[in-house]
Amino acid sequence: MNPPGIDFRIRHLKALYEWILSQGESPLLSFSTEYPGVKVPKVNSTREGQLTLDMSNSMVTGLAFNVETSVISLMASFSGTFQSIRIPAQAVLLLYAKESKRGEGFLVELPSPTEVRRRPSLTVVS
Repeated sequence: MNPPGIDFRIRHLKALYEWILSQGESPLLSFSTEYPGVKVPKVNSTREGQLTLDMSNSMVTGLAFNVETSVISLMASFSGTFQSIRIPAQAVLLLYAKESKRGEGFLVELPSPTEVRRRPSLTVVS
């Protein structure tokens, strides 16, 4: 059982990422761009609400698996410019090796949309 507030998935992703690198392979990360909290630049390669990034050390900088916030953050190059990426661990669909295709898939459950609430208003009563 996981301690309260600690997300198992972020630890699992970090271990899997490190294992792929230790095998001399290139990790690819596929994730839902529609999951709340995902921050990516608008790119043409986003297809059906998903994006796949090459997570090799030569392709990204500043990679961090934050266990406390369950967020993967990094800088990746889009059209020659490095931009900040933020991926909640729960948005990850796949993490696998480019060369051997070994890795793991994950279920992503998008939160149900909350009811649109009307803004509170005041009425003058005389």
